[in-house]
Amino acid sequence: MSADIRLDFSNKRALVIGSEKGIGAAVKHQLLNAGCDVVGTSRTTTDDPSVLPLDLSNAESVDAFIQCIEQDFTFDYLIHNAGIILPEPADMLSADAIKTVCDVNLVSPLKILSAVAGQMKSRKHGKIVGIASIASVVSKPNSVVYSSSKSGFVGALRSLAVELAEYGILVNSVSPGPTSTEMIERWVSDEKQKEIARTIPLKRLACVDDIANVVLFLCSDLNTYITAQNIIVDGGFTST
Repeated sequence: MSADIRLDFSNKRALVIGSEKGIGAAVKHQLLNAGCDVVGTSRTTTDDPSVLPLDLSNAESVDAFIQCIEQDFTFDYLIHNAGIILPEPADMLSADAIKTVCDVNLVSPLKILSAVAGQMKSRKHGKIVGIASIASVVSKPNSVVYSSSKSGFVGALRSLAVELAEYGILVNSVSPGPTSTEMIERWVSDEKQKEIARTIPLKRLACVDDIANVVLFLCSDLNTYITAQNIIVDGGFTST
């Protein structure tokens, strides 16, 4: 359940990449409830005109999306949430897996960040939040490519924050720990999820609103000075 944080995003517009599932959907829902106009994205077609088609693994789709937003929209906030994980042992990495994960988690996001940052820079206004992962700061087996892509994403956001600071634009990343989403349900069995929960000091996986609450704070008027940070939201998981 989302917290009643009573933030006001009236007369503001957000772009939420990956808005129809998991953390992105929770962020979108909370922003809408706070009065924000939200433009989302989805790989699959939808009847909702506020949800634009975007396949981060397809360069043509990304280029068409960027052309659309540059022509038709300006944004106060960018929340980049979409990502992919393809677990493979380090000695069995395939070129296709490397390309797909890096395209979705790093290359395409950098293109979108560049386009939106250009808009915000010209207006001297905006906030950017990227959803990364604790895989950017801790290691686990079979995640060489995923960890590399997320570490690169965090580094890119930190560099962007420094570059855009003189324009009053705040840029941060949020790195969730184990979170109950479609992605973890796809790759992790129920029993393994319970085992992971037992290793977390709070004794549960995060829910999507736990992460969305932090994103909304970073985008809100309450945040006037936090930038170039990677906020870990993991229930104490990385402290053990």
